[in-house]
Amino acid sequence: MAKTKLEKLQDAYLYAYAPVLLELTRRASLNPLPGKEKTNRVNYLYHRKKLADHNSTTVVAPNIDTVYSTAWLDLSKGALKLHKPQLNRYLSIAFLDAYTNCETLIGTGADGQDEQDYIISTKEYDGEIPNGYKHLILPTSKVWVIIRTIIYGEDDYEEVYKIQNELQFEPVDGAVQDEIISEYNDDYAFNPTQKTADLSLKEFFNIFNELLVDNVDKYQPDDIEEWKELGIGPELSFIEDEDVVKLENDVKNYIKEKTQVGLGKDRELNGWSYPSDALGIYKNNYQYRASVAIHGLGANPLSMCTYPSIYKDIDGEELIG
Repeated sequence: MAKTKLEKLQDAYLYAYAPVLLELTRRASLNPLPGKEKTNRVNYLYHRKKLADHNSTTVVAPNIDTVYSTAWLDLSKGALKLHKPQLNRYLSIAFLDAYTNCETLIGTGADGQDEQDYIISTKEYDGEIPNGYKHLILPTSKVWVIIRTIIYGEDDYEEVYKIQNELQFEPVDGAVQDEIISEYNDDYAFNPTQKTADLSLKEFFNIFNELLVDNVDKYQPDDIEEWKELGIGPELSFIEDEDVVKLENDVKNYIKEKTQVGLGKDRELNGWSYPSDALGIYKNNYQYRASVAIHGLGANPLSMCTYPSIYKDIDGEELIG
């Protein structure tokens, strides 16, 4: 039976939610602080120098025993080089595609601790891969990189800094490390989750349409072609007619209902909940992908590390920490 216009909009919104939230996170992350000029660049690793604490809001539920490094890659203009030094500690490097799937991993929980050089590109890259390099082929041109380096206390910072100093992307064959914004921009000053919720359907889907031009999801749904009649597709403009305006609240309420699952509770042991095996590699599980984007954007697969959660003490009382 053919789907109604509301059902198509709900399906499309659920599918597009994670990539749109990630894109808005990218824009906000590359925006300098008010009144401060700063060179923010794509294809460039920024290393935190301190551990996260209760005041840290950049990452949802951050670790307090790993130091973060992050980068926003744009591989549309060329490939990048990366050198991984010999490791003597936990260090994971996660590459999240434009849809938040994290199928490309290096370091601990992936290809190990040994020193290694990489060429990082999309499948369109036809340049030479130097001898001794591994070729990492990313499915989309926009990529979020998250590096977690374990630290063993205040006196261990210098060892972490040594590793950070050896980790940086280098352009290859036309890739750029562009300035994105050279000074504070009000248009990019927002909480990404709230901004996504506040977007009209027209604004939301037009951001998604822009992403679709260079970022094709290999797990896209079969009925994505039918969405073109709504103005959803690469190089299209979303059609905001009277019906769409009337249906907007129903579409947004649908996403609230479908994302209450959080990170999932596939397994429970002694009150602790462990996430689904699909965490970080959602494929066509669009509902779980959207839910994780809201509750834990940037989640990595269980092969890299596992985050159990607990909300009540042994007596069943809600934790208040």
